[in-house]
Amino acid sequence: MSNINRRDALKMSANFALAAAAGGFSCIETAKAGPIDVPTIDKLSVRVLVDSASDIFFKPQEANGVKTEPGRSANSTRPLHSEWGLSLLLEPQRGDEKRTFLLDYGWTPEVINGNMDLLKVDASKIDTLIMSHGHFDHWGGLLGFLEKHRKDLPADLTMYAGGEDNFCQRYARAGQGELSDFGMLDRRDIAKQNVKLVLCESPRRDRWPCVHDRQDQAQQYRKGASEHHGRVQAQGRRRMQRQPLSAGGDGGQDRAR
Repeated sequence: MSNINRRDALKMSANFALAAAAGGFSCIETAKAGPIDVPTIDKLSVRVLVDSASDIFFKPQEANGVKTEPGRSANSTRPLHSEWGLSLLLEPQRGDEKRTFLLDYGWTPEVINGNMDLLKVDASKIDTLIMSHGHFDHWGGLLGFLEKHRKDLPADLTMYAGGEDNFCQRYARAGQGELSDFGMLDRRDIAKQNVKLVLCESPRRDRWPCVHDRQDQAQQYRKGASEHHGRVQAQGRRRMQRQPLSAGGDGGQDRAR
């Protein structure tokens, strides 16, 4: 492994992606690019299921129509678990229509599944899955989540992801040390769970949500309530708009305005 540099790792990932594309996967659909009407919603609730920190003393707050509420474990002897990674339960609402999306799955299935139990999250209400990007701390808990909850999810369940780079082998180097293997998400494992995978190289609208790839759509929530396994609620007519991150960001983010 010490003789493999970043360029070699990227070449291996690219070769695998080409081989996978050549072989074909029946569960894959590629979303067609084209202009879309940016959706407007009345309300958005964001519940943090997994994050890197938790504050049991966090108190509810409200500012400019945005409410933050603490997440509390249903079992006082079992605190919510924190780990490096992210998982968010998104509940947009427009009129009487309400949807429930699960965005990302944290680092390990034990944490996302355990926190869902402690927060009394009803998996049967989740109708769509989203993967923001292919880093392990955002998809590591996915397959374990599906193994536990697939029977409760819709029979025609769809997961939206970005492009082929979501399924590349990934390595990371700590300092001057050797490359560490951070694995690769195999779409065949997703297919085994009877989940339709839709690759979105550009923004796509499914009824009225909007999905982007190669970005952490919820990065703005990592500050404030997201650090406390809480819930963020924004009310009023809000238009979801893609805006650039500050210098050093990773592409863009969705913000409610």
